[in-house]
Amino acid sequence: GIRDIGVTGVQTCALPILLPHASSRCLMFQLRSDQLQVADAGDAAMLRGERPCMVAPTGGGKTVILAELARRALARGERVVVICHREEILQQIVASLQRHLGAAEVIAMMMAGGRPRLDRRVTVGMVPTMGRRLPTLAAFAGCTLLADECHHAPASSWRKVIEALQPRRFGGL
Repeated sequence: GIRDIGVTGVQTCALPILLPHASSRCLMFQLRSDQLQVADAGDAAMLRGERPCMVAPTGGGKTVILAELARRALARGERVVVICHREEILQQIVASLQRHLGAAEVIAMMMAGGRPRLDRRVTVGMVPTMGRRLPTLAAFAGCTLLADECHHAPASSWRKVIEALQPRRFGGL
């Protein structure tokens, strides 16, 4: 079930982990059943207006689950922003998104030293960099926000970024 951990907008889901949908023809890789279960439960929670924190064990494929959640949001016509806290994680997320979404989907990166592209359907950004560009984040209002390592969400730096993004839907792993 879902239990509130006492931080506004952040919940922990003790979800069973989820397999590939037969209707997911555009997948560049297939999810295992446990990954698909997490993606299904997390997506359903976000569509209900909840802000789930999805849990999977080490090696459980959290980045793959995140990519599937992004694919579903894009299929609904939503803009997707993914936040993380380290450049290594950002690179891993971008690579997973490119494998899962295909070469046609151009992914913007928001990290130190770069100029943010605000015209992409998918943006992956580092919270420290985004925190220095808070006024720019208003361009993403109404997005679907996915957070890697979402247990950091209660930190003031993360809260400022999340609030500036004004997401319509928010979930994390």
